[in-house]
Amino acid sequence: MTVIGKGKYFGENTAEFTINPAAQKLTVSKAAKSVKANALKKKAVFTSKVVVRGAKTKVTYAKVAKGSSKKLTIDKKSGKIKVAKKTKKGTYKIKVKVTAAKAKNYKAASITKVIKVVVK
Repeated sequence: MTVIGKGKYFGENTAEFTINPAAQKLTVSKAAKSVKANALKKKAVFTSKVVVRGAKTKVTYAKVAKGSSKKLTIDKKSGKIKVAKKTKKGTYKIKVKVTAAKAKNYKAASITKVIKVVVK
């Protein structure tokens, strides 16, 4: 960048600067998801999607094994939680790591949250 004086202002000054990628501030809804036990008698069922806000780039989802029920999985692309067939009534937890990819204008970001799933 160069600044040149004009009129009664004189001189010239040149400076270089770098514009760094912006941070992505992710938030994940903690709302409990629910599914009816009758729906799980014959097949596994997806609950609603994990809601992420603040992502400016592509988002992926991953289950963190420690702190998660074996009865729950998550779709890596859509963020939908799947409850296994024949899961009994109760409250289950899944620990999910949400990652927003790095891009030219944004830094990569990730957040880990525990989501409760209630089988009624």
